Amino acid sequence: MASEISEIRWMIERGNIIDVIVGIANAMDNQDWQKLRKYLADKIYIDYSCDS
Repeated sequence: MASEISEIRWMIERGNIIDVIVGIANAMDNQDWQKLRKYLADKIYIDYSCDS
């Protein structure tokens, strides 16, 4: 049962990710910059340091 729930959650999350990717692609194809902006962050933080 727990395995089935995990698989269902995985499928839902996968679907959500696909929806975002398709939304971004459609907004870019349609040159709908306001719609595209909804998918983007104002700022991002990137850490290029290595712990190795």
